[in-house]
Amino acid sequence: MRGDNKVYKFNLGSSDLYEILVPTCSYRMGTTSVGFGFAIIEKDEVQYTVLWSPSRFQQLWSYILMILLILIGFICFILF
Repeated sequence: MRGDNKVYKFNLGSSDLYEILVPTCSYRMGTTSVGFGFAIIEKDEVQYTVLWSPSRFQQLWSYILMILLILIGFICFILF
């Protein structure tokens, strides 16, 4: 889940099989949660976490709001 900054630790010395689901790191996939998987492998242990990227939708909405405010200001300036 987005915002989950937990570091997972796995022991490679055991015969257990682990499956790690990694989120997409491409904004083109259309998901809101975008991040990069990050793993450190040392001796017989793996530490894994996700480095989450900032939300692009929040930034896009702020751009749209700013463009609308500029257009409204420009129209008001021309009319008055």
